[in-house]
Amino acid sequence: MSRGFALLGWLNPAQRQAVTAPCGHLCINAAAGTGKTTTVAARILWLQLVQDVPPEAILAVTFSRAARAHLLDRVEAFTRVLGAGGAVPTFTLHGLAYRILRIAIGAGETWLRPGFGVISVGRDRINPLLQEHAADLLGDLSDPWDLPTRVEQYSRALDAVRQGCADIEEGLPLEPDDLPDGVLYVPARIETPNLRKVWRRYNRMLRARNYLDYPGMVTEAILALYREGKTLQRARANLEYIIVDEYQDTSRAQEELIQLLVGERTSVTVVGDSDQAIYTFNGADIGNILHFAERILETGSALPVLEPVHLVENYRSSACILDAANRVLDRIHGPGRKQLVPYPGTVDEPVESYRRRNLEVVRVHAGSLDQAAFWAASEIARLVTEEGIEPSDIAVLVRKDTEHAPQGRAVRLALERLGIRAEEQERDPIRSSHVYEVVRDLCGDPDYYGEDIGDMIERIAAGEFRDALGDVTPDEATALLREAQAAGAEFAGEVVDFVFEQGAPDATPASLEGVQVRTIHSAKGLEFRVVFLMYLSDREFPHGAHPDVAEERRLYYVGLTRAQERLYVLGQPGVRNEDFFGAIDGSGVVTVHVEPWRDRSPSSEEAVDDETLRLIQEARRRQHDMFLRRP
Repeated sequence: MSRGFALLGWLNPAQRQAVTAPCGHLCINAAAGTGKTTTVAARILWLQLVQDVPPEAILAVTFSRAARAHLLDRVEAFTRVLGAGGAVPTFTLHGLAYRILRIAIGAGETWLRPGFGVISVGRDRINPLLQEHAADLLGDLSDPWDLPTRVEQYSRALDAVRQGCADIEEGLPLEPDDLPDGVLYVPARIETPNLRKVWRRYNRMLRARNYLDYPGMVTEAILALYREGKTLQRARANLEYIIVDEYQDTSRAQEELIQLLVGERTSVTVVGDSDQAIYTFNGADIGNILHFAERILETGSALPVLEPVHLVENYRSSACILDAANRVLDRIHGPGRKQLVPYPGTVDEPVESYRRRNLEVVRVHAGSLDQAAFWAASEIARLVTEEGIEPSDIAVLVRKDTEHAPQGRAVRLALERLGIRAEEQERDPIRSSHVYEVVRDLCGDPDYYGEDIGDMIERIAAGEFRDALGDVTPDEATALLREAQAAGAEFAGEVVDFVFEQGAPDATPASLEGVQVRTIHSAKGLEFRVVFLMYLSDREFPHGAHPDVAEERRLYYVGLTRAQERLYVLGQPGVRNEDFFGAIDGSGVVTVHVEPWRDRSPSSEEAVDDETLRLIQEARRRQHDMFLRRP
């Protein structure tokens, strides 16, 4: 028990309140940079070491694979220092659904068969099965669209209704017959009889192929639990605590999945920040965290709802950066509500030195995206060559990076012309999706499901399973098995869960030496010494002719709070929509004006010669030395 109390010495008062909260339902509102992962990991260890809760009775759920990895790392770090405690079952939301479906298959409580496949949708959110079989699934509908447009609109509509659509007041539709007659806007206008028809055909195709997509995985897991049979019994067995991270990003369907696991004596802790809810376009429902207290009582739990805990002491950013972020929070809530404050104690280096310097936020007034991109590239060159800042410590965060809104591309071109490498993405061949699929199928085979992983590694190294592995080399297969073993898997069947949790591998950086150019969405949960945030103007950021201003404000806040030491905000004042450029104006912010230079941007048709580049760099350096240099 004394080891558990040692945890408290590493926490601030609000974190200690969250970690030591008694049995009951708890919402932890964790603002940006306030030590959320540390708090969750400490609570997991506290429950084990002080409350004597067995590790297997605690379920941790995260929104993303990256968040899962960070949480497991933090729990392991605490365990190593304390010499006690350990990891608990930790899943992403889709990993949890996958686990439940495997239980349901064994119990005969789902139509799925062992070894079912999962359809992955790309960045365009187009369902590949709808695209491949568009004529059969969508060809006879009565709507004004051509076939490619139908594929796009019905892909989004199917995802939206299964995740929980605000237009449907009757509840969460889990099957086609649950759709009420009428019209939905998801986002385009779709008549529900047409959507119902497409959904039925799509379901028949999935069943014939033993496939699921990601929204369907959650839906089918819910349906299996609704049977109140062996699946529900096994999923709830011995479960005392459920801890859900990034709760503001969950959909109504994911909320329902969590709530179905809550027994009479199961405590639920949710952690998140409504001010960082930036995925409503992808089905997330901010109401899940805002109305947690009311909705958890609908489960019939006998446990009380505890007072929420608010984490506001920031360990990441300087005071000037926090002041700018707080001005955006004032736009979200109105003045006088939650404010980020610097942690009053000493934090680890180098962040402590960043906080001591407390550099002003630089607001760069640029009349075009190309001017902003080239100014940012020039300033990055100065930071690297004159101040010795590593390129990998610098991030350029953009609102959009698509064919129609190529903000990231503009920055990469500008950096390239100055000889600065931006982070490129490539896939690690050892982690290719083909290797994952082959190893998953081998470990999921009933003949080997219960085999020890160490024995499997030895057998593969000895030349067994050659037919099953096909063109996958023994080194590739054993490397993946060792990863699963390091993550806590003991038997081959647990490798199936591990492989699914990893998913189709994310693109991984070719090196850690380049400047990172990312969308703000992809940077959520990350932090950088230097951040350039762009491009603020009408239709760009806030994005679109008729933007969801509330969500755009939250996205702006997320972008600002990625910065640790230096923050540059590039753009121009808004005229038609809300003025994001002016929103941060105040003490601790200086404004720089970029002079027009006759459309000779690095992304223009005409190449900029080396001498022109040199002159522009020199001009930028002279113009900003007075603002950017500090003793």
